[in-house]
Amino acid sequence: MLNDELMHWGVKGMRWGYRKSPAAIAAKEAKRVEKEDYKWGKTLGARKTHIKAFNAAAEKMNTGEIERINAKYKGKNVDDPNSPIGKQYYKDFSDTFAKHYSNSLRSQLGGDHAPSKQFKYEVHYDMMNEFAPRVYMVDKSNNQRVGVVGIGQ
Repeated sequence: MLNDELMHWGVKGMRWGYRKSPAAIAAKEAKRVEKEDYKWGKTLGARKTHIKAFNAAAEKMNTGEIERINAKYKGKNVDDPNSPIGKQYYKDFSDTFAKHYSNSLRSQLGGDHAPSKQFKYEVHYDMMNEFAPRVYMVDKSNNQRVGVVGIGQ
């Protein structure tokens, strides 16, 4: 074999130097992200996702969070939910539960926004008026709620 010879080890009939166009690469990536967004949204909307998040949040609350909140209000009358201190107590409880619920969703979904980063979710909970937290899907481009999901919806 001489040094001037050109050896080809590729596929017969393959054209040399041809690459996918940037438009084809972008289209394939867009399709992949759309598919991942769909999967993210489907998981976010699944009942079992919210049951798992609810149970995880309840477990966190039962392993120290309730005691921490109760210690903060020790000696104060929080029995009347219409009193200022009662409202604050229930708000603290609701916000803590919503935080743990959101953390559980984040671990199940792999983050708090869709792969395209176009959508995110927000968790809201008012334990005095709601059975379970409300989870809103939000379009990040205009910060508008585009749907509500969860156990109680």
